[in-house]
Amino acid sequence: MPKALKASRARQASAAQARKVLQGHKENIQPTVQSGSGQSSSSGWVTRSQSGASESPEKVQKETLSLYKEQARVLLKENSHLRSERSGLLRKLQDAEADHLESAAHVKDLKDKNADLRQRATHAEDLKDENVDLWQWLHVLERRIQRLQRDNVKARIATRKKVAEVSSSEKDQNDSGYALPGREDALLATSQAYQAVGSLQLDLANLHEQAMNTIYTVVSEASARALDAEKALTDERNTSSFAVALYQEELCRVQYQVSAAISEAQITADNARSEAQDCIENFKCGLAASKAQGGYLTEALSASKATVYAFRKRCKRHPDVMARVVSKAVKKYVQESRIVRLKFKGVYTLAARMAARKLINFNVASEHIRDVFNTVAELLGVSIPPEDKMSRQTVRRAVLEGGVAAKLQVVFDIMQSEGFMISGDGTSHRHINYESNFIALSTPVYTTSSSSGPTGKAHRLRTLGVHSATNRKADTQVDGWKDLFSEFQEFYDCSPLSRRHQTIEMAEIARKLKGYFSNHAAYQKKTSRGMQDWKWDESLCDLGEDALLLKDVTKLVQILADANAAKIATVGGMEKWNLLSWDEQTVYKWLGEEVYAALSEEEKHKLDLYIWGGCCMHKDLNSFIGGNTRMTAWWLDNGVTPPVLLANKDNAAVLAGRSTTSDALTDTEKCALDSLTCGGVKTMDIGGAVFKNSDQKKGQGDSYAYRFGRRYPDTSNTRYHSHGDSACVTWAWLDDHIDFVLRMKECKANNTFTNMEKNLYNALQDPATLTEMACMVLYTQTVSEPYLKIVRGPGSEGLNQLDLGPFHEEVKTHIKMLIEDPDLVLAEDARPELATLDVADWAYPEAVHTIQQRASEMPYLRPVFVAFLSGALETWNRFTSEFKSGEIDKATEEDRALAWMPATNDHNEGALGSLPALPPKQAQCRAAFLQFTSDTFMDKMLVHEDFDFIRREACKLESRGLEKQHRQAQVDHEHMLEDPRRRKEAEKRRKLAEKAEKLAGILEVHRQLDGNQDMPKKSHLKNKAEKVAVLKHVVRHYLAKYPKSDGKWLEDMGIGIETDENSDADMYGTDGSDNEDEGDE
Repeated sequence: MPKALKASRARQASAAQARKVLQGHKENIQPTVQSGSGQSSSSGWVTRSQSGASESPEKVQKETLSLYKEQARVLLKENSHLRSERSGLLRKLQDAEADHLESAAHVKDLKDKNADLRQRATHAEDLKDENVDLWQWLHVLERRIQRLQRDNVKARIATRKKVAEVSSSEKDQNDSGYALPGREDALLATSQAYQAVGSLQLDLANLHEQAMNTIYTVVSEASARALDAEKALTDERNTSSFAVALYQEELCRVQYQVSAAISEAQITADNARSEAQDCIENFKCGLAASKAQGGYLTEALSASKATVYAFRKRCKRHPDVMARVVSKAVKKYVQESRIVRLKFKGVYTLAARMAARKLINFNVASEHIRDVFNTVAELLGVSIPPEDKMSRQTVRRAVLEGGVAAKLQVVFDIMQSEGFMISGDGTSHRHINYESNFIALSTPVYTTSSSSGPTGKAHRLRTLGVHSATNRKADTQVDGWKDLFSEFQEFYDCSPLSRRHQTIEMAEIARKLKGYFSNHAAYQKKTSRGMQDWKWDESLCDLGEDALLLKDVTKLVQILADANAAKIATVGGMEKWNLLSWDEQTVYKWLGEEVYAALSEEEKHKLDLYIWGGCCMHKDLNSFIGGNTRMTAWWLDNGVTPPVLLANKDNAAVLAGRSTTSDALTDTEKCALDSLTCGGVKTMDIGGAVFKNSDQKKGQGDSYAYRFGRRYPDTSNTRYHSHGDSACVTWAWLDDHIDFVLRMKECKANNTFTNMEKNLYNALQDPATLTEMACMVLYTQTVSEPYLKIVRGPGSEGLNQLDLGPFHEEVKTHIKMLIEDPDLVLAEDARPELATLDVADWAYPEAVHTIQQRASEMPYLRPVFVAFLSGALETWNRFTSEFKSGEIDKATEEDRALAWMPATNDHNEGALGSLPALPPKQAQCRAAFLQFTSDTFMDKMLVHEDFDFIRREACKLESRGLEKQHRQAQVDHEHMLEDPRRRKEAEKRRKLAEKAEKLAGILEVHRQLDGNQDMPKKSHLKNKAEKVAVLKHVVRHYLAKYPKSDGKWLEDMGIGIETDENSDADMYGTDGSDNEDEGDE
């Protein structure tokens, strides 16, 4: 447990104990107030011990009250000081919390870490509440002291009056006692005494009034009677002595009554005096009990003072304590905020995985990802724990997860779209075939600014990966597409995303397939037809399945039986029926055909919609090839001297010193001459090899760049219009290139050309070669360059191939215009806006102007250029046949939007051209995640269970060993191809062995019959002379044995034989005269 947390809990415990003590003190000093007869009384309480009990109560109470008032003022002053300190602490706390709120983007991860600081803030609030309670309690205490003071004054006045009245009363009072068992009984007795004194006072006043009233009445009556008696006595005295006696008797009676009234009043006074005395005694007992209780209160007050003192010291230390606590909390927070955690509960977070994938897309090696993380952390002033550093294997797994998410996204996009198009291309790399697969569709657009879900739709190209293939056949590619769609469908149906939305079927994928896009190769067109057949079969099966589901069970059984019987009869019986595949036997297609026949024309058109499109880049490439073919044939067709021959090193050695007339050439020289090439295209190949060789150790790459300030176009690789660009560059600075080639020779020690350099030098000075190069330049500047700028330049990303039919008609019209009027380009004042397809300036104005100025040096430039344009136009007509009177021409605007396809096949070409050294699955996942923008899709559409599913699938994908399976499939395919060949070769060898064995036996019999068994073996003959001698001996032996032949068969073969042995030296002499015979031989 942290020290700060322990200190906080200790302070909370001490505060609770202080509150408990204060509450006890409140209960101990709580006065008892009772109302009665309009008067209130309160028990007195003192602050002195029992030793001070001899002092008068009034003085003790007065001193106690003054002391309490002084203490109350001190406490109020201290409380005010504490409140000011508390306000300062609160301000500091608020500043600390403000600093905490301003600490950057880690507040979410650091909430748990800030709990300790919040507990201390809560403790400060508790102290605040305690201070407020203490202040309120002091105010209550002061008010009670004032009320007690007033009550005591009233009690003293009432007591003095009662005592005076009781002392003056002469009546006896009855005894009555009061028990004081405790503090509460004393307080109750005191209260009752005060009540009794009050009631006695009232009774005494009433008795006194009654007695005075009685005495007054008796005296008044006596006086009245005395007056009456005196008057009567006077009257009687005058009349009779009897009246005197009556008067005396009445006087006695009156005196008796007065005495009785006086006695009764005296008795009443004595009783009141006795009761007053009892009340005084009870009051004294209560006062003694109050004094005893005052001792306890004094002790409680001392404890309260100690507690207040402790609180005062604690509050005095509180700013420093809080400063230390806040400083520790801030320091701890800063230390923890400088640690970036890549893991949560042992698993790398989504943000860490996403960052790794993005760095991989930035071409950061997987083994350097952790170094990049550490470098960025150091730059930001934070650190990454060693246990959170990402390994190479984790990075690879994160890349696979990105590929899995991209696969999930592409199926989800197919479900959201109404139609899509697929495209493919193939190549071979290190004797392994690879196929690139893409899909084009209208996809939802996910942006980081939107709260959730897509914000719209846009046409996008999505890669489905580059896969190895056993061969380049169309059937193999169709099977690959089917397997790919089946894999995607099964994968998506197992995902949690499909459970939240809906599943997808193969029939739905086939129904949404609207076209195929590729280059113009024959196998690619066959692949397109195969995919169209698959779409048709799946659509019919889907229609038939839906029709079966809508029928009654009994009718369904009858329909199935009738359909199977009809199909069995159609194929020619049960035996042939059993030979059919399941797809051919199924009744779905039969029912689907019936349902299809019942559809409307609009529904049929929507279901049948399938369009093939060809790459525009290949159209231009083939048109250039077609123009070059027609141009090279023009020289021979018109009997004009063609461009200079450009022989390679071997053929140049064979043809050295020979004429080009075929009659004087040997077969070897004829073969060498036939393999020679010439013309502008070959010259540009040589120029690329010399000025920019693919091997950096060869050629003049850097020297050329330093001289001309640019690199020569790369003709050694397969690149669009690279030969046209190289011709433009060469013609733009033709003299400089010739001078550069001469300087290459002069810089050598032997001052000679290599064969390639010599060919280039001769070609650059040959008028016919320069004419072909000029035609290449002019066609590139007027047609190729503007055409490529339109179909693949900036702003062509959303261009639809199916909308380019009118544009291609404009291209052909423009070429026809150039054929009719070549001066639009060849004239020195030719305007580029009239000659170029895009009505813009020349891309290489220097090259065009140089050709226009030197056109007189090339007499055949005009007809050769027209021939080039004619060949290109013919090729354009052949490669744009899908637009006119085809499916594209019949398609509506809505159909073309559904079957949207890009203008070029660059996406497949680029995927195959950038095939890296990484495993294809890793490269596929990287490309898919980068191209799909799967990070925004994952943020907007996926939840926690989807990420778990993606991690599991990536783990399965990695452990499945797909690359090993692909390699094994390739090996198995090669073995399958090799087995028939091996069997055929083994059978051939067996037949040859049997034939050789048979011939060997025949030859042995021949030798025995011939009698020439002493002829040496060929291996024993060391040189040609010995072999010739043996051969002549054999011939003479044969002529001697068969003289009738006369050697005519040898003469027919052109071999002359002299029978004279002496003529051997003349026939095979060593003086060089046998060269002609040897050549004939």
